[in-house]
Amino acid sequence: WRYAKHAWGNGYATEAAAAVLDYGINTLKLSGIVARSAVENVGSIRVMEKIGLQFEAYGMVHGRRTALYRQPTADRL
Repeated sequence: WRYAKHAWGNGYATEAAAAVLDYGINTLKLSGIVARSAVENVGSIRVMEKIGLQFEAYGMVHGRRTALYRQPTADRL
């Protein structure tokens, strides 16, 4: 997700991310869903946490430190 700054703080990203997560799990029957954000992007990290994704690891992508979150599954709880 990416929104113009004037749209931040309105819940749009959380609502959209929750809908995509639901679609992936319930319609597409995906076995897992992951999301990644730059560690300094606390808004995106908060969205991942709000929709129930769990922190898994830090990593690097294109020279930026990132946080990887994963949708919990029954075998990982």
